Amino acid sequence: MELCTAANCIITNTFFKKGCIGSWTNPRTKLTNIQLDYFLFRRHKRIKMRSCYVEKTTDCWSDHRMVIFKLQLPTHRQRKQIPTYPTFKETHTPKKKRLQLDQIITDTQNGDIAYYLSLQRQAKLKYCINGAIQTIQLSDDLNEKYQQLCDGIYTACDKFSQTTQESPFRKNNAYWFDVNDKQTQILLKKRQTAFELHRKFPCDIFYRDQYEIAKLKTHKSLKRMENKWWRNQGKYMETQAKENKVRSYYQAIKRLYGPQRSTSLPQMIQKKCGTITFKSKEILETWKEYFSELLNKQTKTSIDIDTYLQAQPTCWELDDPPDLGEWVKTFKHLNNHKTPGEDNLISEIFRYAKPINALEPFHNMITKAWLSDSPTLPTLMCTTIMIPLFKKGDKKECSNYRGITTKSHILKQGYQNSCITD
Repeated sequence: MELCTAANCIITNTFFKKGCIGSWTNPRTKLTNIQLDYFLFRRHKRIKMRSCYVEKTTDCWSDHRMVIFKLQLPTHRQRKQIPTYPTFKETHTPKKKRLQLDQIITDTQNGDIAYYLSLQRQAKLKYCINGAIQTIQLSDDLNEKYQQLCDGIYTACDKFSQTTQESPFRKNNAYWFDVNDKQTQILLKKRQTAFELHRKFPCDIFYRDQYEIAKLKTHKSLKRMENKWWRNQGKYMETQAKENKVRSYYQAIKRLYGPQRSTSLPQMIQKKCGTITFKSKEILETWKEYFSELLNKQTKTSIDIDTYLQAQPTCWELDDPPDLGEWVKTFKHLNNHKTPGEDNLISEIFRYAKPINALEPFHNMITKAWLSDSPTLPTLMCTTIMIPLFKKGDKKECSNYRGITTKSHILKQGYQNSCITD
């Protein structure tokens, strides 16, 4: 008994009494109801016990009888192993976190205070980026210089977005609990102290009643807070829908339901020859072959196109490189919330902050390439990514996808400067 108590075990023979037959026969007195053999089993696993009894008919050539203990053991079926293949997300090197600078967008719809706050944040971001660029010792190599500028701007914007975080309570989805509500925090502390006193003196009726009262008040306060939050969310979504602000409306829905499952490319694709491949390198080669054929088709032009072009007047002014003022003005034509290129610089930085210390080196790179006979630009600036988007049909066929490209906003504005007029 001491061993069972110390090891937290139970004696299974006492649970299943079948005829009270002993397991040992005394050779002198011939008594058979003496129990000397026991099975000990863990107490927390007693649900698995099925039976324990002494078998009469078996002969063990001994004065002891056979004790049988039946136990249920879990049986695991061997599942068929399904081959897993690495996805594009596993094989592709992860990019940096995308910057979120919605607070610097000029707000003209929520009153003068919101408008001046957005202008103040734009000036603050501009000051942070200019200060970060001044501390960088730029390299002579073109690619390293561009990488240093992009990293400096990104780190400055990342620090700015962290300092302007409105609430320290960050979650993947929106939550109704407000940690800054002082009245709710006081009620929670009162409930905690009442619960500790009730646990310390469980037989005292006074402490028990105090705990029940504190718990009821806290529950009512939290319920009012939750209902108020849901009403405000409903009003906000209703106003966004009435004003036809589709982006902010769907962003509110995503905040309520949490982050959605990310969609990735299929793990298998059909080659041009008809075979299906699972290897990531072959899938990339298939996409490369498909888009190169799609985008490099020979276009048929009219026969009179040469004579038409010769008759048009030549505008030699377009050969002149843009000055810094003209180039900065073109950034106001950028749209918000556009996907950045490989340099991870979003369009809001150049449209609203307009950091001159960062834009001057970029302008010098484009001007030098514009005037030189053999123009060279940074590799990171010219890198574009083709992203296939599924339309309909079979996901294994490449023809059921359409492709979009992401490129650097600096390069985009450098090419579009001659086409955009004020």
